[in-house]
Amino acid sequence: RVDTDGYSEILYTSEMGKGISPRWKDFDVEIQKLKSPFLDNSRVVLEVFHQSKFSREPTFIGMQAIDVDQLIESQSLSKFKILNKAKRQKQRRYQNSGEIHPVLVHHILEPSFTDYLKGKARVKTMVALDFTVDNGEIDQPNSLHYQAGSAYCNEYELAMAHLLDMLVHYNTERLISGYGFGAKISATSKTSHCFPLTGKEGDPFVQGFEGLKLAYRKAGSKITLSSPRYLNAVISSAINYAREASRGNNLDYVLLLVFINGPNKDTRECIRTLQKIKQLPLMIRFIGVGVPSTSNFEAMDLSCLHKHNEIGGVQYAKYVNFSDFDHNMPAFRREVLSDIPAA
Repeated sequence: RVDTDGYSEILYTSEMGKGISPRWKDFDVEIQKLKSPFLDNSRVVLEVFHQSKFSREPTFIGMQAIDVDQLIESQSLSKFKILNKAKRQKQRRYQNSGEIHPVLVHHILEPSFTDYLKGKARVKTMVALDFTVDNGEIDQPNSLHYQAGSAYCNEYELAMAHLLDMLVHYNTERLISGYGFGAKISATSKTSHCFPLTGKEGDPFVQGFEGLKLAYRKAGSKITLSSPRYLNAVISSAINYAREASRGNNLDYVLLLVFINGPNKDTRECIRTLQKIKQLPLMIRFIGVGVPSTSNFEAMDLSCLHKHNEIGGVQYAKYVNFSDFDHNMPAFRREVLSDIPAA
């Protein structure tokens, strides 16, 4: 892309074509990358090179500039000529270095989180809580899951309350699906990496924060904290939930809130799974509770390739550390729910 202010950026590099009339593979480029949000006009410049097996460096063949607005509005383009200015200056009879024949230009609309809300979509909130042994045994006062009287809220409950009290207004039924991970749900079972807090397979739903708090405390009294800390099962479950939400004429959007105490052990698997978010009505927020290491989450943010880059940017997978906000809850909500109006 080349902007009128001189800014340029390489958006795509194709595979090597075969023969003297190559046909290259189809490819996708986000419109937000094609077009500057700050300028009225942007251009994409197509450059063609020849790679000889006898040379390491490719030889420049020619180029052509295309107006981005014209590209977006058209369903197909007529052929256009590839020009080499250096050859034109040296050779009187030079006309062009070849022609490119675009087959199809297809514009696919992918709504943002805000677009769904403007369309009166329901936000389906999915909560997943870290029950790995690093949190400390639940019956110990220094545990992040410590449960005292009904008026007491531990750090997990505080972080949940400040987000869920607002999110339920985007769902008329006030329903939240609650899950846990990193615990044994019975004395003889293996570590479960995604289990419903209600204890009912296929029915993880509770009403509002109070309903979730009740299910969370009941689950905490029955399970055994375990390890390792894996997230892939939770993320995969959210993706399946989002697929169901996007069927037919539904305007539902899924928001997964993962409350977690430290880095996960399955980052590579999570990165591959996160790349499936593309074109799904799904946003994921990892909320650090305690003092977690963020290195793994930063890797997942960078590897989650699908980002809807409006002005201000929207990351579909993002890490936020609850303790960084030092009880400034409005700032915490804004950081986590920056795409929800009035957050």
